[in-house]
Amino acid sequence: ALDPVLELEDVTVDVETTIVSFLHAFALWGQSARFDARLPYKNARWEGLLAGEPASEERHGLDDPRVRLSVNFLGAPALKGKEYQTYRASHPVSTVVGAALAIRLPLGEYKQNKLLNLGENRYVFRPQLGFVHTRGHWSYELTGSVFLYTKTDEFFGNNKREQDPLYALQT
Repeated sequence: ALDPVLELEDVTVDVETTIVSFLHAFALWGQSARFDARLPYKNARWEGLLAGEPASEERHGLDDPRVRLSVNFLGAPALKGKEYQTYRASHPVSTVVGAALAIRLPLGEYKQNKLLNLGENRYVFRPQLGFVHTRGHWSYELTGSVFLYTKTDEFFGNNKREQDPLYALQT
């Protein structure tokens, strides 16, 4: 996504991303919980018009990593193996409610004197609340979240970059 004030037009972006991830599921207050982390590496090429003139740029390096903690607080007891199978068999209709907090860390490649960067040089906090209702082989899910962006005083051309929250609803 390109900021419209950047004077870029007719831009084509080709991005290849490789992500190394780590996930650990565990019990928290008797309910299932999960911690996960993602570290993306990108190869990106932009082509288009910059202030009306043809331009292109390539970047290779780390994007901003993300960490997330998810906790279920209703309907998802922390069980293993046979216990879980027995629980699922005895609960063909179930509802799970949980919450998560994801944080994107400003550790990716970022150069203040470059217009296009892999990292954003700002934190992004994403609290989420969701539920899943399962009936037999069917599941119905609803998740609401908000992306909260910190500002950066080190944006291209010694500018500040601020962004209003972004609200999302997934079903």
